[in-house]
Amino acid sequence: MLRAPATVAELASQLIQAARLAGSAAVAPGSLPDIPGYVVEAEIARGGMGVVYRARHLRLNRPAAIKMILGGSYHDPTARVRFLIEAEAVAALDHPHVVHVYDSGDDGGPFLVTELCWGGSLAAMLSRGTRLSVAQAVRVGRQVAEALAYAHAHPDGVVHRDIKPANLLFDAEGGV
Repeated sequence: MLRAPATVAELASQLIQAARLAGSAAVAPGSLPDIPGYVVEAEIARGGMGVVYRARHLRLNRPAAIKMILGGSYHDPTARVRFLIEAEAVAALDHPHVVHVYDSGDDGGPFLVTELCWGGSLAAMLSRGTRLSVAQAVRVGRQVAEALAYAHAHPDGVVHRDIKPANLLFDAEGGV
């Protein structure tokens, strides 16, 4: 399992390992990746660095979200190592307002498997014209602040550097 490197030598070793794994092509828009153990059903989000798919974990028969790095500069060995270290760091977090990580790997490209947030993102809600009441906005803000405070206080010092409406996901009950 990857962890944050303590020395430059450890980082170099991880980069060499990632370079050996490099060479797989990024998934083209409109096509679905083949990830052993999962049935990938549909693309549900795409951003500057990655793409997220709705999937079903075959062994446990449960829904999941799979995040993969896009090609180009994000697919270099350094980005791959960073992505897998991120997966491990987030998996160590256990908070009701932090997405739970189920799995990660590097089969055809690095991927991260998380719980599926059925409520979608705040960005999607706002783009549909839905507005939050003051009470809802306060509840969302509080949940986000609690999650960030928890992550920042974690021994691994996890810092989320991309807080934006597209990254605020809701569960089926409307919680962040």
